[in-house]
Amino acid sequence: MQASQFGNVLTLLAVYKDPILGSLVDPNLLRQLVSRTLRFVNFNAQPRSALHTDFMILKNAARKTDMLSPNWMEPDLFPNPHSSFGSNSNGDTRMMDR
Repeated sequence: MQASQFGNVLTLLAVYKDPILGSLVDPNLLRQLVSRTLRFVNFNAQPRSALHTDFMILKNAARKTDMLSPNWMEPDLFPNPHSSFGSNSNGDTRMMDR
């Protein structure tokens, strides 16, 4: 995970709480993005690492903005096929016909 992705999620949380810009953010999609990001960071972070600190910052920001789902640790049952986190592919690579 790049630092910019972590920053993007924090920025979206701030935009969501803004009285003017907040209506531009879909709360359900934001909650899903926060949950997926938290799961990813939590999976990869070592205790007392910078990534673990990022995890704690994001988790607290999500909690304070009411974007922390109670079941944030559970994987999505129906991943969004348009998201960079999901895929419609079955893993097979199609060969071009000649």
